[in-house]
Amino acid sequence: MPAADTTHTRVRAEWARARAAADPAEADELRRRREDLRTEYAGIMRSMA
Repeated sequence: MPAADTTHTRVRAEWARARAAADPAEADELRRRREDLRTEYAGIMRSMA
């Protein structure tokens, strides 16, 4: 993975943690959306196998 992608991912994670500290309800929504995306991605990968 290129360094830029790693940095971008790290910065996004830090931003999400900062937002979570400010608004727990938003943090819960972000977690749900992340899990939905992981589930969707896993389904896509299974269908391509």
